[in-house]
Parts: sequence; C-alpha cells; structure tokens
Amino acid sequence: MMFAVAGSWLALFGMYLVCVPGAFYFEDSAELLACAATLGNTHPPGYPALALPGRLLLLVPAGGPSFRWNVGLAAAAAAAAVAVGVIAYRLVRRFATPGVAAAAALVAAGSWAFSDAFWWEAVIGDKYGAWYIAFSLVVLLSVDALEATPAYFGPVFARIALVSGIALVFHQYSVFAFPAVAVAFARPAVMRAFGVRVPLLRIATVCACFLLMPLSLKVLYPPMRSGWTALDWGAPRTAGRLSDYLGGKLYRGVFASTSIAINPPVLGRRAGMSFRLLSEEIPWPLLAGVPFGVFALARAGRVPAFALAACAAADAAWAINFSEKIVRWYEPAYAVLLLFSAAGFAWLAGIPSRLKGWRWMSVIALAAVAFQVRRGISRNDLSRFYAAHDLGRNLAVSLPPRSVYLGAGDFDLFPLWGLMWTEGERPDVTAFGMGNFVDPRLAGGGGQEALMSSLGTVTGKIARLGSGPENLRAILDSDYPVMVAAAGYDRQLHAIMPFLKVIRYRGIAGRLSREWDAAGSAADSARAVRAYTFRGLLYARSGAVFDLVRLRDEVARGALLHYPACFASYGAFALRFGMTGEAARAFVLAGRQMDALAPRGPADAVPPSAAYYRGLGMADALATAEAGRAAVVMGYHRLADVFEGREVPYLAEQLRGNAVALAQR
Repeated sequence: MMFAVAGSWLALFGMYLVCVPGAFYFEDSAELLACAATLGNTHPPGYPALALPGRLLLLVPAGGPSFRWNVGLAAAAAAAAVAVGVIAYRLVRRFATPGVAAAAALVAAGSWAFSDAFWWEAVIGDKYGAWYIAFSLVVLLSVDALEATPAYFGPVFARIALVSGIALVFHQYSVFAFPAVAVAFARPAVMRAFGVRVPLLRIATVCACFLLMPLSLKVLYPPMRSGWTALDWGAPRTAGRLSDYLGGKLYRGVFASTSIAINPPVLGRRAGMSFRLLSEEIPWPLLAGVPFGVFALARAGRVPAFALAACAAADAAWAINFSEKIVRWYEPAYAVLLLFSAAGFAWLAGIPSRLKGWRWMSVIALAAVAFQVRRGISRNDLSRFYAAHDLGRNLAVSLPPRSVYLGAGDFDLFPLWGLMWTEGERPDVTAFGMGNFVDPRLAGGGGQEALMSSLGTVTGKIARLGSGPENLRAILDSDYPVMVAAAGYDRQLHAIMPFLKVIRYRGIAGRLSREWDAAGSAADSARAVRAYTFRGLLYARSGAVFDLVRLRDEVARGALLHYPACFASYGAFALRFGMTGEAARAFVLAGRQMDALAPRGPADAVPPSAAYYRGLGMADALATAEAGRAAVVMGYHRLADVFEGREVPYLAEQLRGNAVALAQR
C-alpha cells in the first residue's frame, strides 16, 4: 500500500513539475513568496504555515527562489490528490475487491488532480495547494476514525485534532472538512450512550491541547513578526488590530456585498453558473456514477457517506453564496463528488462478475484520467509563462532612484515585491498599495507604517496628519519621487486629493507632482512601452489565459486587462494636458492589446476612423487620438459582452464603467 501511495504521488508530482513556471505567477504567488523570504505578515487573515516552511524551501539549492516555492506547493497539491485516492480505496474496499478499490482510487485521485482548476492551482504557487492537502488529510483521518476501536480512540482523535489545527493555520477554508470531524467525534459519544466504556473527558482534553498547539502559531506569529519585517500587512501589534487581521475584516464588506443574503435575485444565476463550472471540471459521464456511489456507500455504511455529503454541502453552500467567478472554492465539493463517482463505478463494475470487475474499473480509470489530462494539458502547462516576472522587472527598471511606488495590487505590486525581496532588485525603492491612502480601512497595512518611519524629516508631520490622503500630501512635500500605478486608482486621485494639480507619467507609473513639464515626455512614454511590454500577452497564449470564455483565473485575466488599461489611462491624461501626440501613441498601443484580448467579430461595430475626426476639424494627432480612444472604448464593451455571456456581471459592470469613464472628454 505504501509503495502504491508513494508511486502515485511521484507520478502526479512529476506531471506538475513539468508544468510549473520558473518564476512567480500573478495572483498571490509573488506576495506569499516575498513574505516567506522576509518572514513577513501576508494579507489578512495571514498564512504563517506557508511562510515558515516556505522559508525553508528557499534554502534548497535548486533553481531560483520562485521555482523552489512553486515546486513545494505542487508537491503539496499532489499529496492532496493522493490522499483523496486513499479515501476512495478505504471506502470502496468495504464492498469490492482490492483490485476494484485500487482502480476506484485512481478514478478519484486522477480525475481531481487533472481537473482544470485543481491542476492550475497546483502549479501557480498559490496557497490553495496547501489548503487542498489540509482538507484531504482531515477527511481521511475522520473516515479512519469511524472504523477505530475504543482502545485506539485516544491516539486516533489526537491525530485528527492536530491535523485539524494545522489545516486551519494553512487556510481557514479547511473548516469545510469539519462536518466529517464532527461525525467522527460523535461516534465515541454515541458508543458511551449505549454503555461502552469511553473516556470522553480525557479524549476531549487531549484533543483540545493538540488542536490549540498549531492554532497558537496563527495567533502568535503576526504580532511577533510585526514591526520586524519588510512586509507587514496591517501591522497587527495591538489586540484590536490583530483581531481585525485574523478575522479578515478588510474583505468582509466585499464578501457581504456579493452574498445571496444581500442579493437574493442572484441565486438562480449563481446556481446555473455553478453547474457550468462543474462541467468544466468534471466530465458529465464521470458524474454519472455519483448516484450509484451514494447508494453503494450508504449501503456499505451510512455514516461515512453522510459525513462526506455534509462536507460537500458545506463547501458548495459557502462558495455559491459569495462567488460569481472563483471556481477554486468548489474544489473540496468536487473531490467528494469524485469519491462518490468512483464508488458508483466500482459498484457497477462488480455487478457482472466480481472476479472481473477490476478490469472494467481499470478501463474506466484510465479513460477518465486520460480525458482529464488531454483536456487540461494545453491550459495548464505554464512552463513558458514569465509574464508576471517580466512585468515586475520592467517596472523595477522604470522606477526612479529612491522612489515610492503606490501599486494597484495583485497586478503590479506583488510581482515587484517578489523581485525586491527574493532577487534583491531595487532595494532603494519602497512599494506598497495605493489603497493604503485611497481607502482608510487599509491605513497601516502593507508596509505603510514602515514607509512613514523611513521618510525622516517628514515623519513628525505625517504623525500629526494621521492616515489617509493627507499622508500622501506630506510625502509629496518631501524629496522622494512618488509614483502611482497608471491604472486602478487614477480617476479617484483627483477626487480625493485636490491638492494634486497634475499627474505626470513615467514608466508604467505616474509621477505625482505640483507642476507639469512637457520636456522628456517622449522618453517617459518609451519607458511606459518597456514596462508594460506586449510580450505579456504572448506569454498568456502559452499559459491559456486567453481562454476568456472559461472563467477560471480571474486575477491573471485582470493582470492582462491591466496592460491596455494603463495605456488608456495614460492617453486620457495626456489628452487632458494637451499632449496629443503622446495620447495618440498610447491609444494605439491600448487598442492593439485590446484587440488581442477581445478580437473584433463581423457583427461588432466599427469605431470611427481618424479621417472622421479630421473631418470635424481636428488636427492629425488629435484625430488619431480620438479614434484610438473610441476603439478602446468599444474593446471594453466587447470584453464586457464576453463576461456577461459567462454570467459574471461583476466583471462586466467594471469593464463598462471603464468604457464610460474613458469616453468622457
């Protein structure tokens, strides 16, 4: 059994190893990597169980730091799939031969491991690979506990408590495994009620200790590292700030605003989209075995079947309540469905002849895995994907010496952090989120306080002003070049910071200044082209991010949308300041990238040409700029149509809002 488990893990890990990118990816990959390198505090609610082992991974002398990080999380994801296979084997072995059970394990593990979203999460170096193994191990131990004898209750439930604590430190979503834990812990109580001698108090005490040991890391690590690390989200040194940090208060408003409780009419749309996401992850023929699996497992033992169904229901209810676009949150439910499916096919294969059932199951298992691999390999081979790394490097090169960079978030800031803190690039630059100044709820997070203390002569003035936009005014009064991301917060800046008279763009960022000087604008524009390189879109083709119809990786798509958005913003501000030549060039670049993301179809409207605007009496440069602006506006609407067809109105509304804002003169 151990050799089969080890061999399965090596096979999955080898497949993932071929697909992992050699550098960090867009989403949270670069930020988590940078926090591991600095032993910092990640974004709320914090992931110390990733930072600490991640720091050890970075010491391995193989490849670059990003590659080591990606490989470590790929290994965890492979172990998660193998754990699901072990669960399938244990369940099917109740009513089938070992050969049939082994084939059923291959169906469950292989189909989940090579499903689209799971495979993607396994190779991009994000936190979800660790979450999946935490969930799988907790469920596996809980299923084992349902067969343990009273003599072994102590060590069995101590292991469950310990792994449950570790799982919660990895990711709070591990709570979706707790229905199985509750069912497992209910068994000793029921046995005690029927007269079996079970030391419930001693078991509960031992389990509480084993649960609290790893959980203490989640509580103690943030304040212990706060103030001592370069990356310190929220600076959770006080009890109040620590509570907000661990509770993820930063994101509560966003989640609540998209919940079904606040928006009851979206329930039907969410349910329809959930079925579409399910069909993209698991082929319908494979799901045909689910009802038979429910019957077979209920017949062999109702309690394990109920525990698994409860886990799937808890996960699906949470995901459908808050998500219009994130398929990864459904993955635990998908794993349970595949367990039922594998059990169902195992039961059906045993009907003709139990002696030959393993042959039928072997054919089903190989066909299911081969289908998933064939469908997913072109989308999940990210070995040639370096767009995030290139974006971060181009941004680092474009920033002036000793500058302060206010980033827009996952799209640009995290890649810059990854380069700064793992590859030693631009140690003179201070970078954190623009949201720290735009949104008062973020004040004090993401390194803002460290920046304030580093500004020397203006520190006292900043302390008197407090948090928010006035802090930025104080920084502007200093000698530090302040750069702001070209997209994300640009239209808010003038509204909330009226003391800013002009935004002068340099590179992919805008220099905040009191006066505007047109000298050198051509050189600045050239730096912008270098920073937001078109190569990112070409890399995206190899990473299958261009498949906009399949809404799997919304953050990577957002990063790609960031390319044309930055040039569009640059063009709009250039027009505002009379730089018509620069505006024309920026809109041409934005339009070219927009066409790459959302090609024009035969039924799409054709934007007015430069000749049309020249007919209105505009000069050549201004006419070209206005024609380019109109083309980009239509490109935003085409992208919005794509996401509306995907039943994701949240992104569609954002894109149409961009179009409306850009069309304003």
